[in-house]
Amino acid sequence: MSFAAVDKRGDIIDHDKDLTALQERQAEKVTSSVGRVAGSSGSSVVEAWTNDTLGAIDEEVITTVDGQKVVAYPALAVTPQGVSIQVLPTKAAADASMMTATLTLLMRDITVSVQRMLNGLPLKQRVAVEHYPHGGAAGLVDDARVTAIRDAMLEAGGPARSPDEFEQLRATIAPKVPATVRQIVVQLAPALVDYHNVVDELKRWSGDAIDDMTAQLEFLLPPHAISVHGMSHLKHLPRYLQAMLIRLEDMETHPDRDADNQDIIADVTDYIRQRLAQLPSSRAKSREVKNVWWMVEELRVSLFAQRLGTAHAVSERRIQKAVDKLR
Repeated sequence: MSFAAVDKRGDIIDHDKDLTALQERQAEKVTSSVGRVAGSSGSSVVEAWTNDTLGAIDEEVITTVDGQKVVAYPALAVTPQGVSIQVLPTKAAADASMMTATLTLLMRDITVSVQRMLNGLPLKQRVAVEHYPHGGAAGLVDDARVTAIRDAMLEAGGPARSPDEFEQLRATIAPKVPATVRQIVVQLAPALVDYHNVVDELKRWSGDAIDDMTAQLEFLLPPHAISVHGMSHLKHLPRYLQAMLIRLEDMETHPDRDADNQDIIADVTDYIRQRLAQLPSSRAKSREVKNVWWMVEELRVSLFAQRLGTAHAVSERRIQKAVDKLR
């Protein structure tokens, strides 16, 4: 099936079998036209979002662009100067803007004490947290805070489309955040001890296997790891790190086996990347694709540290089947 964009005369001005790609190409044109014609749906920047300033935000407005009726989607936008309403060409873009704006406003209002989040941690764990690679203890706690607010917002039915809804949302979320952040810090602190042990061990080695494990660490603990990966995946971080330490130990006595296992990982990784190259770039961030990459982490455990066990059945063929289903 193909999709087409037409002008006011009914002439086809663009077409594609990928609706998302077509919408992305036309979005800038539609945004510009909607911005000119439906300026009344937008707003200037105000300091605070209240019923007297911006009020409730409609889910959609209908306007006329080049002689055709067009549905546009208002959304809240947050800037350093305040908040405003912008009009966007797609519901997906508006939903994303509402999500970002609501989360940003909640983050401005809901804070936690870094010191309190670290109180009571064993010395090794506290030192590991303070040396967290992305901003130390403050960076870890802030990432946990963002994640806690985001997840609580979604659980509570957010984002909000009116000032009253936002106040109710904030009142519901704020009391829950400190305990959630503390739970995340306590859960991750032991894994960070292992993380630093792996980093120190890798510094003593060189070669393809070390490059592979360095890239693996970058995947496991990137900037904003908690909000990017979620604790549903990071709860397995200690096992993945232990598997890396076991791999390092076994490399000395079984280098050929390690090389063979690394070849399997490389083949699977290439298979995933080849498939992703055939899909819209936006699919790389989809839940399905992310889950495939976590299957690779489980495959690593099964290959390099089988005695640790895996979270689920995994094999090279299972991963290939999951990749084949990606659309």
